[in-house]
Amino acid sequence: MSLHRRRSGFTLVELLVVIAIIAMLVLLLLPAVQAAREAARRNNCSNAVRQMCLAVLNKESATQRFPLAMSGAANVSQKIDAKSPTPYGDDDGYSFLVQILSYMEETALADQMTELSEQFKLPLNGAQFKIPGTREYIIERPVELAICPSFPGENIATGRYRPLTKPQVSNYHALVAGCVDGSRKTYGDLNPTTGGMIVTMQASPKGLKIGDAKDGTSKTIAITESRGEVWTAWFSGVSTSTVAIPPDLAQCSRITRNKPDGYPAPAADVPSGMNYGRRADAPKDDPSLPFADKGNLTQEWGPSSAHSGDVVMSGYCDGHVKALNSGISAAVYFRLVTRGGGEPADDG
Repeated sequence: MSLHRRRSGFTLVELLVVIAIIAMLVLLLLPAVQAAREAARRNNCSNAVRQMCLAVLNKESATQRFPLAMSGAANVSQKIDAKSPTPYGDDDGYSFLVQILSYMEETALADQMTELSEQFKLPLNGAQFKIPGTREYIIERPVELAICPSFPGENIATGRYRPLTKPQVSNYHALVAGCVDGSRKTYGDLNPTTGGMIVTMQASPKGLKIGDAKDGTSKTIAITESRGEVWTAWFSGVSTSTVAIPPDLAQCSRITRNKPDGYPAPAADVPSGMNYGRRADAPKDDPSLPFADKGNLTQEWGPSSAHSGDVVMSGYCDGHVKALNSGISAAVYFRLVTRGGGEPADDG
């Protein structure tokens, strides 16, 4: 009588079928996992913007003034007012982030900067920021809240902030105005119809008061994201400020003359600055234009992000945050940035 052995294990075909099924399940689940991760990153970004907005409001409550987009030392403040300044140059000033550090749990960093700058009486770009006894500059230290988790670039700004070797990026910028003025492209923040709430010293030497938000704090955006990688160091006022409409496409004088419904608005063929720009490493034949071209100081992005859904986190003057789609009309976005145009605006 012959004995038959019972077969054990899988055949090669069966094993391949099982592997194929598992691979298909993984491929089906991968988009959901990636979407969940992006949702978490987006939520963290929204929380960071909210904390900055609340810090701005806490500063206003303590000092009765909003922070300035760039706060200059006494000997450079007139330079900031007189022309469009350059990042980390003699005419740059301390960013709005520097001014709210102590209101966003960065008190130690704020205290060190205050001491090394002699109560901010010294210019932004001096060697005084070198920590005594070290080779480290205090302004090379990162601000945790300043980096969006979805930011695709490096955490070190690639602009030439000499003598710094590792200037840390900020992905959050002040919306100073809806547009720029003149051939030098200075911020149009002096006029309430075109200016925002976090302004330069030309609009308000000490910063605006909350009552200056004539359009309403819930209808005025103060802080936006930016995916810029070059001129975007967190301590520089020029590097952390922007406008709603790309400077090379429309200036304030043209916008204020255009009144399709009785209120100023960009022309119909002018886009907003939302996600308008190009990568810092874009090839020369890339048809995309930078947000603003100033020769060697090209700003590749204005209000922008790398979030899915083509949205940009926008922080309002009352502290709430909204993810605005870049498809929003330029007219609506311009009016949401300005503090006193008197026009109806709905971010929908």
